[in-house]
Amino acid sequence: MQQRSATERAPAPVSVHFVNNVLAAAASYVDDDPDEARDVLAELSAFLSYRLRTEPLDVPLAQELDHVGVYVRLQQARFPDRVQAQLPGRRDAPDVRVLRSSVQDPVAQLLGGRLGEHPGPARLVLRALPDGSALEADVSKPDGGDLARVHIPLGMEVAPT
Repeated sequence: MQQRSATERAPAPVSVHFVNNVLAAAASYVDDDPDEARDVLAELSAFLSYRLRTEPLDVPLAQELDHVGVYVRLQQARFPDRVQAQLPGRRDAPDVRVLRSSVQDPVAQLLGGRLGEHPGPARLVLRALPDGSALEADVSKPDGGDLARVHIPLGMEVAPT
């Protein structure tokens, strides 16, 4: 496997725009649905705790998929009724370690691009390839039209420090 350099180890910075929009979404729920507001804030806390940690660099894929699920729920709070998602369960995750946020970052780019460029609902499907070597993320209209796909290789080696 290919070794990663120190600069490739760190996840992409968290977007201030994303955080501010999630906070605004939570604030919008305060009067009408305070339980939803609390849930959104708890999810944001989990998201930021995961993203802002510096160690460990690598995590089990199942943990990374949980993080992707948190990200998707935050997007669903930001864009009510626009985001449908189908994510693999923990049991469907190949038993590999990945760099922290190495799945969430490309999923965020794919889904965020779709939401920003196309009005209306988006459908995200994330699945493991049968051989366990990669994940594929698809984003499309709910009927499958306007499909965009990203291939996310799995497994890694961390160069000694």
